Amino acid sequence: MGISKVNSYSTQQNELSRTVKKELGKNEFLNLLVTQLRNQNPLEPMGDKEFIAQMATFSSLEQLQNMNKSVSLINEVMLEVLYNQREMAASFILSESVALIGKVVHAVNPHTEAVHEGVVSRVKLKEGVPYLIIGEHEIPAAFVLWVSDRNHGGLSKEPDMDEQGLDEGMEGVGE
Repeated sequence: MGISKVNSYSTQQNELSRTVKKELGKNEFLNLLVTQLRNQNPLEPMGDKEFIAQMATFSSLEQLQNMNKSVSLINEVMLEVLYNQREMAASFILSESVALIGKVVHAVNPHTEAVHEGVVSRVKLKEGVPYLIIGEHEIPAAFVLWVSDRNHGGLSKEPDMDEQGLDEGMEGVGE
């Protein structure tokens, strides 16, 4: 056998190369099983136990694929539900923030830690987060400590706070 024949053979092999899957699907598994049954020795057929084991493997493969599809569908539904809940929460927070317009609020600016008290003149959205405009300050709505209705004379005094900063009384809230 000459060198030219070896080169010719390797060239043919490269041309005939095919992509090999790393996983067998149910169609490939069934084709493999049918091919095995067709090409078996008629004098020594496949044993019952071996055939049953292969069918059980096929059944398991099919069930796993169906379960994978179900899990993917559940994942899509859960993502949709989470998105809807997020949108509802954002809408609720925005409506609560808008309800503070005209109210006197006592809030902390999280960036400067400065405490601001004043009437909310408007609400501004930044990247989906509502900010209350109090005078010249923009305070995230989540940092409001307490609220009072401006029409009832404002706050008479600061709410009583316990050691952890929790409001023990209802002064200043909806007076």
